[in-house]
Amino acid sequence: IADPQLGTSSVDADILAGSGIQIQVPDGAGGWLTVAHRYPREHLSGFSTEEVGHGPCRLVFLGTHRVDFVGRLAVAPEAMTTLPLSLLEARHSRAGDVRGPLVAGDGVTVQVVPGDTVALAFQAPAVGSGLVRDLFLVSLGVYSSTRPPAFAQRESGLPVRFALEPNQPNPFAGETTIRFALPTAARVRLEVFDPQGRRVGLLADGEFPPGHHAVQWNRRDPEGRVVRPGVYVCALRAGTFHERRKMVVLPQ
Repeated sequence: IADPQLGTSSVDADILAGSGIQIQVPDGAGGWLTVAHRYPREHLSGFSTEEVGHGPCRLVFLGTHRVDFVGRLAVAPEAMTTLPLSLLEARHSRAGDVRGPLVAGDGVTVQVVPGDTVALAFQAPAVGSGLVRDLFLVSLGVYSSTRPPAFAQRESGLPVRFALEPNQPNPFAGETTIRFALPTAARVRLEVFDPQGRRVGLLADGEFPPGHHAVQWNRRDPEGRVVRPGVYVCALRAGTFHERRKMVVLPQ
């Protein structure tokens, strides 16, 4: 629990220091020097770093991350020419049409909270002969460690973000309750996997309205057999959101 007398900057610095991926190179004295600190997002987040040179380097994981590819980027023989694209449409999942605030730059903000989506459409001119188009989306945002509790509600009574709560009770021997929150309607798939990664339960598979939901699992597989004691994983997918939590099954 953060000290209430600490400022947001202090809390943010503490969180950032213990997360992300450090990129390190030899310091020449038998140790390692951190030359970059990257913070991958929850979903697909690619990044490159130019500080490592051509010698050995290492990655230090300060949290739970996955690396799909490590490689070297080839330097293009010619400088890249950038061309900003005109924004044709911007539709926010809650606020509707937000193209005006995004284009005007008049100080009006568009807030994107967990669970929100923004669909953008750009005018893309034809590519000249012998050229290749690469698209880069540059966004300006604000990081904050302030995070609403999973089951915090808007004034409408709906959750403020997608969430999969820890099952209760946990550990359990007979039956447990699994709760999840949806700020918007979504197709939900709630599954249980055994320690070998085999699915032993499909608890939900279909469209759910926004709100708080709860399902029970009686530790039985689709054939009605009681699963063995051990550590199982509950996996929730709701639209593009996905989260997993461990559940401990005790002997009966």
